[in-house]
Amino acid sequence: MSAATFTWNHPQTSFEDYCGIYIDADNQILSSSYCSEMRTNGDMMLLSQSYTGSQISYELTSEVLVEGLAGGYICTQISSSAWSGVSYINYGNLAPRIIINGISPIGACCLSNGYCAELPQHTCENGQNTVFYGPGSTCGSDSTCPSDGCDGDIDDDGQVNVIDLLAVISAWGPCADCAADLDGSGSVDISDLLNVMDNWGTCQ
Repeated sequence: MSAATFTWNHPQTSFEDYCGIYIDADNQILSSSYCSEMRTNGDMMLLSQSYTGSQISYELTSEVLVEGLAGGYICTQISSSAWSGVSYINYGNLAPRIIINGISPIGACCLSNGYCAELPQHTCENGQNTVFYGPGSTCGSDSTCPSDGCDGDIDDDGQVNVIDLLAVISAWGPCADCAADLDGSGSVDISDLLNVMDNWGTCQ
């Protein structure tokens, strides 16, 4: 494990004039007394932070990371005094969380603009309104999200069948911006043929 960041999100852009982040690696469970102790003797304190945005991340120090990996918990607190108000999200992928870098599996990530990119899981989940489809998942043709149709369905008829297979064979070879180039490699080849075969049948 090479690094880790503490990240949290807001439901909208927030204007924060003062924010304090307290992070401590220990084997204690969060309690009122422990929270008070963290604010005076925490392993990592980021005080007087100001920002404008909807997502903020800070890298954990090596000391916090090493101690946290040795066993126990990495505990966090956020305090703020935003003059315009801040709403923190505390559930799902948008909750404040520790993100570990360097070991994330790669898969299809549906972005907020509707396009798909194959990214490490932590990178995808660190985005706003993004969906990670799982390790090893792939984007559809033309950078479409896995849920936006069926990968291998070249003629968009809701099925992967002999018509799609013939389309791959007919376009075999170098083919820029070709519908049969399912992996976007610039060439219709064995990879695209296997894509059709792997997704054979009615789209789900």
